[in-house]
Amino acid sequence: MFKITQTAKEKIKESAKGRQAISPIRIIASQGGCCGSFFSISIDESCIWDEVFECDGFTYVLDKTLLE
Repeated sequence: MFKITQTAKEKIKESAKGRQAISPIRIIASQGGCCGSFFSISIDESCIWDEVFECDGFTYVLDKTLLE
């Protein structure tokens, strides 16, 4: 399951202000230390191995293996 918190939505909208268009937002999972994994985002295009989601006018992509 994929869920974006309200705080994250607000931050993404804030960072997109003033831009004409924003490319898909990639959700990235990285291995952490003793705290476990952490997530980050970047602007990127989708690939054939990605799952694509639409939410509040933004497109999000993430590797399908993260959903398993």
